Amino acid sequence: MMTIDAPLQGAAQQVTDAWTALRSWMPVPGMGAIPINAFVLRDDEPMRVDTGLGALSDEFLERLWIEIGPAELRWIWLSHTDADHIGNLDRVLKVAPNARVITNFLGAGKMGMMGKGDPARLRLLEPGEVLEIGRRRLHQIRPPYYDAPRRWDCLTRPTACSSPQTPSARFSPARPSVLTTFPRRRSATGLSAGPRSMRRGLRTWIGGRSAPCWEASSGSTPTMCSRGTCRSRTASAG
Repeated sequence: MMTIDAPLQGAAQQVTDAWTALRSWMPVPGMGAIPINAFVLRDDEPMRVDTGLGALSDEFLERLWIEIGPAELRWIWLSHTDADHIGNLDRVLKVAPNARVITNFLGAGKMGMMGKGDPARLRLLEPGEVLEIGRRRLHQIRPPYYDAPRRWDCLTRPTACSSPQTPSARFSPARPSVLTTFPRRRSATGLSAGPRSMRRGLRTWIGGRSAPCWEASSGSTPTMCSRGTCRSRTASAG
């Protein structure tokens, strides 16, 4: 373990063939460090999930544009609109002319109060709405644990990516010096804290606050969650 006393941007880490994680850490005095991660989805209509810490703006954007060019970026999915997840939103929008921001009504309201984002470039999703981008379908889900009603995550077909804030993963005494992931086909039963229905059809799970990425196995049924109650909804593979 490596202790840190200032925000730190880590190297990009490939999670699946399509998803890459941009990992960062923020020190919390007396408690250790908290991971704050963002993701890039490489596809016909490339997307990123969250925009990282503003305190790491230059380092974050340098790593982001290595993964995907500004003109290529089409979508920005905001898991929630806390400052540590939209810290670089305006800088990204300024140089990525084709990018639109996916959020919900509460998220848009909070961004407005913070003076963040461009209302003309928002794509607001209704509760339960499924958004098609390129070959993929984005489903809204509630993570097993969440800290505000504006918080949501995305389940894509055929790959699922989420960022639940599990209490056990929220803080660590120090930044891990080595990051490991589960084998590609390991069972997702490690998600024991969440609703059982969220584990069905999943075969890859990478843990950590704002870090999990689940790969849905063929023929699985995505789980839709709203206000803490989960139900299954069948969707065609994307």
